[in-house]
Amino acid sequence: MLDFNGIKFAKNNSEFTNSIFSVGSTCHGFYKVTTRGIQLLDHNKNIFAFIVDNGPSDQFLVSCSRLENGKIIYMQSTTNKDCRLLSLDKIGHHGMINECKRILKEF
Repeated sequence: MLDFNGIKFAKNNSEFTNSIFSVGSTCHGFYKVTTRGIQLLDHNKNIFAFIVDNGPSDQFLVSCSRLENGKIIYMQSTTNKDCRLLSLDKIGHHGMINECKRILKEF
């Protein structure tokens, strides 16, 4: 399970389902590790954010979405909606960078 600032994401369907029955562990969605970072997906497995890993000095979070043709488009920052969802307003930009670094170190 991936925990981004208290918001949980499951690795697979089984982990997601099990989280529903565990107190305080309900997942918001799923995550997928790639060679360049970690995709954050909602409960319908639609990508909405990406933890970018361009090396130890360049790790951050951006919003993204998948086009109808299957390509993923990445923004250069996070949307207000994604900031609220991931409670980034409580930790600020520096906290978000630290959270990304912590998670990437685990994976």
